[in-house]
Amino acid sequence: MKPRLVGAVIIVAVALVVLPLLFQNPVKYPDVPDFVIPPEPVMPKHVPVETPKEYARLKKRMGELAPKEAVDEQRIETPAEQKKLVTKPNRKEPFELDQSGLPVAWAVQLATFKEYDNAAALRDKLRGAGYNVYTRRISSSAGDKIQILVGPVLGEKKIKALRKKLHDRYELDGLVIRYLK
Repeated sequence: MKPRLVGAVIIVAVALVVLPLLFQNPVKYPDVPDFVIPPEPVMPKHVPVETPKEYARLKKRMGELAPKEAVDEQRIETPAEQKKLVTKPNRKEPFELDQSGLPVAWAVQLATFKEYDNAAALRDKLRGAGYNVYTRRISSSAGDKIQILVGPVLGEKKIKALRKKLHDRYELDGLVIRYLK
């Protein structure tokens, strides 16, 4: 008889705690946030500051101490002299535009991994070597995979040279693909 009474007391105690929680009204969140964004601070207007006289004296003294050769090296060339210094114009390889008027860019797809950790390790290794590397997640029937791509590069000659350089250095046969954002 005693165990039945203890069980009944426990059931009543649990009911007294749980039932009010079940029949409470849901919490209504107010539309007004609990915080207030302060107004933008007013910045004081810039007041020009005069250069102290000590700076002018120091500048004059530094001019006296500077060697004559240094002054000659800082001479500015005239436009005619500048034209003589430029021997070849800096031409960039022309690039082609697609139908929408955007430049055609290329990338090298180096590898595809199932495990993100393996992909991240190769990505970090290539970034440490100075390459512009990014990853792309793809879904296939075999599951999600992560591609490692180097690029984008404008011009087919440059991307083929980059592919060869990556093959020689890391022994990875990359695939040249069109860069898609």
